Amino acid sequence: MTRPKLLLFAGMVLAAAATAGCQDKFSRQNYETVYVGMVPREVKQVLGRPDEKTPETWTYRRERPCEIAVIDFKDCRVTKKQWYVSEEQREELRKALIERQRQGLER
Repeated sequence: MTRPKLLLFAGMVLAAAATAGCQDKFSRQNYETVYVGMVPREVKQVLGRPDEKTPETWTYRRERPCEIAVIDFKDCRVTKKQWYVSEEQREELRKALIERQRQGLER
């Protein structure tokens, strides 16, 4: 292997290794594992670093689909959590539910 190709290959390997641990942890599935009483360190292990952070509230956002999670803390413990979806996505879910109910009635 020539020197430039070897350097390119080594750079690609290092880049892959550096980003391997940087996967997006914020998901509905991971959010569901957060429970009242967890400490901030545990929440960060589950959901990753928040997009916005105050001592009392951590906010996580995803653009597509538009999802937002808000985790509230008091005395360094989770006291409340909320999950939000966009109005557009909420409407799609509502239509899908109505369609499933309609199909169930036709059987």
